[in-house]
Amino acid sequence: MPYYCMSFIVLAACLQDIKITPLNSLLVPHLQNATMRWSSLLMRTRKHCSNIDTRRLTHTDSKIRNIGILAHIDAGKTTTTERMLFYSGSIRSMGEVHHGNTVTDFLEQERERGITIASAAVTYNWNDHRVNLLDTPGHIDFTVEVEQTLSAMDGAVVVLDGSAGVEAQTVTVWRQADKYNLPRIAYINKMDRRDADFDMSVESLQVKFDIPALATQFPINNSDQGINGIVDVVTLEKLVWDPTNQGKTYSREKLDSVNHGSLWEQAVRSRSDLVEKLADLDDDLAEIVIKEETMHNISTEILHRTLRRVTLGQKGVPVLCGSSYKNIGVQPLMDAVIHFLPASNERNKHILESFGDTLCARAFKVTHDPQKKAVTFFRIFTGKFSKGQKLYIVNQERTEHIGKLMVPYADDFEEVPEVDSGNIAAVTGLKLTMTGDLVTVNASAASAARKKLS
Repeated sequence: MPYYCMSFIVLAACLQDIKITPLNSLLVPHLQNATMRWSSLLMRTRKHCSNIDTRRLTHTDSKIRNIGILAHIDAGKTTTTERMLFYSGSIRSMGEVHHGNTVTDFLEQERERGITIASAAVTYNWNDHRVNLLDTPGHIDFTVEVEQTLSAMDGAVVVLDGSAGVEAQTVTVWRQADKYNLPRIAYINKMDRRDADFDMSVESLQVKFDIPALATQFPINNSDQGINGIVDVVTLEKLVWDPTNQGKTYSREKLDSVNHGSLWEQAVRSRSDLVEKLADLDDDLAEIVIKEETMHNISTEILHRTLRRVTLGQKGVPVLCGSSYKNIGVQPLMDAVIHFLPASNERNKHILESFGDTLCARAFKVTHDPQKKAVTFFRIFTGKFSKGQKLYIVNQERTEHIGKLMVPYADDFEEVPEVDSGNIAAVTGLKLTMTGDLVTVNASAASAARKKLS
């Protein structure tokens, strides 16, 4: 049974006085809650964030994405996240994992070891959308940390090392994402390495996971420097990044047979292969191809819509490529998150229909520290959180009050009066709420939701 359904079962069962073990009691014995020394935190975001408006919760649910970054250790997951924050304008300067100064690796152990230990929530704005991004550990020792965070996501970006393809922990996090039925896209990173192999990496996705890997790009390689650009298969354009400004800008050049020769031919073949694969997966596109009697005249808009349907239906996985460390390929990946991954109101339909505008949220993580005590992280599905609000814990049938209400940004928290649906919130003052708990406003709201579920 998909894990994302378990909260609904807990809700229905608790309200019908059926005694079952709450989800949180299954997870809590295995949780590795990081103890955070709040007095020693660097507060990097407040020092370096140039666009505080990224935290203003003004987007409608349809323009919110809650995504996770999943990967095997050292695939470049945290480096990719850092670039996303930089190119979106959320931070003024990029940190590096080997320098120990990235936004999402803020624990002392993470900075010393150069690996992600605790999941971190950050937010950025991109193309009039709000993206709540959860950077998760890639090391096998912290698999449970990934597991508890997946319930807050609506989609995921799976990062692969282009020289290795699918690795052991890639398989683990992929299967975890399967449990939650998360649509995902794949990003083949480190294409600057001389031993990087894009075709091998795409093939490893198809073989390991038995799912169509839909290559929407391919790298332009230079024998001396590795990747020096990307071809967008959908638009038939050549993308080249400016190395003088940390990859902030890049050019798009339309390919043609006269000026680009073999590159044009490869792009046309790749586009035809993509259209053929998509037509096998999507009836609407198949009808268009039959009507047109060719695969060459399918518009960019039609392909983007088809890729979104196929991704949301988990029939295939769009594949992109780049080198995050070399500042190549990250902005198109950010575009793909908006184009292909679900909005916050496109999943969890049972909750949306049962609770309507009434608050319903799920606690997906609890951390502890000597000063702030418990800090509980919630994904809000419907309604909104307000400072000082009373919460009814559905599976415990108990009530407690919110203390401080905050928007998390890695190790930095901004106190706010309210947080709307579709977003991530951090709350202090809760002593009863545990990981996996579903909360609403009162017992009557839970009872009304149960009637709609039945």
